[in-house]
Amino acid sequence: MDFDESQPINLGGNYNDIDESSQFDLTNNNNSNPNTGFNQVVHNPNENSQTGETNNPDAYQNNTIAEFDISEFYKFINKTGLNTLWERAFLCTCVDPETQAPNPSCPICHGSGIAYLPANKLKVLIQSQKKGVSYQDVGLMDSGTALGTPQVNASVSFRDRLSIPDVQLVQSYIFDIDQNRLNKGLRLPYDVHKFLLVTNGDRRLIENTDFSYDKENHIFKILANDLTIGMNISMNIEVTLRYIVVDLLKESRYQYTRNNMPDGTAKFDRMPELLLLKREDAWIGNSAFTSTNQSSAKFDDPKRTMDTSLDGFGLDNND
Repeated sequence: MDFDESQPINLGGNYNDIDESSQFDLTNNNNSNPNTGFNQVVHNPNENSQTGETNNPDAYQNNTIAEFDISEFYKFINKTGLNTLWERAFLCTCVDPETQAPNPSCPICHGSGIAYLPANKLKVLIQSQKKGVSYQDVGLMDSGTALGTPQVNASVSFRDRLSIPDVQLVQSYIFDIDQNRLNKGLRLPYDVHKFLLVTNGDRRLIENTDFSYDKENHIFKILANDLTIGMNISMNIEVTLRYIVVDLLKESRYQYTRNNMPDGTAKFDRMPELLLLKREDAWIGNSAFTSTNQSSAKFDDPKRTMDTSLDGFGLDNND
């Protein structure tokens, strides 16, 4: 069959009868024409608008908005989160304004420059626990780093400490004996559960015979007469896992909830934060020698700082 490409193809109707200069009623569902080859043509009044009618573009969007069920966040964190003790941090006033060094004998911060308010119970979902350095979407992850999602409305902030009593890990620590430590003892910077090994290099030391430990005040006290000034004491201890909040990856997540609300109203709901956590031993260290010049040490802030080499868009991960 030969087709004349200069002529329109007839699909079953007489298209020569269509007057293109006349206005069609696109909203009338009964505007079918038996000469078009279709029984009925149905037009959606919103088909030319992605957000609703042209005179009310928000109407369609408001009716199809997707919302989170905030109660499910509560249930999930409460069910799967770890029991933690949350201590809100504050900067100690013992820090010297000129040297920026904290007082090593401060009874409040114990020479760290950061003190903590009494602990509150809090459920926190811990995830992405890492060891070793690797690059992730959240930046450079180094040893002892994790992500944490606390209960909603907790308002956990920078430098806060999260202790997980149900989880213990092994930490090594060494110090030397001077006259002050021999008389008053040494405060251990960890929450110690058990002494796995304590030695002076010559023999293994026995708790409550060669040394004592005040768990409430974290004071390690020498008891044996053969442990004298100048000796080093090394120990392996089982301690509570504790994290420091170094960054708030998601600080102000929220939702305007419209479901089950009267027309024209919405409820502002806060959603859980996302915390970047690091084990506290990143700042404590594993030694406490009296020969170290602590007075010249500046305040070591665990809060992750900005790297200005990228005009404020990079993170300084040199801890």
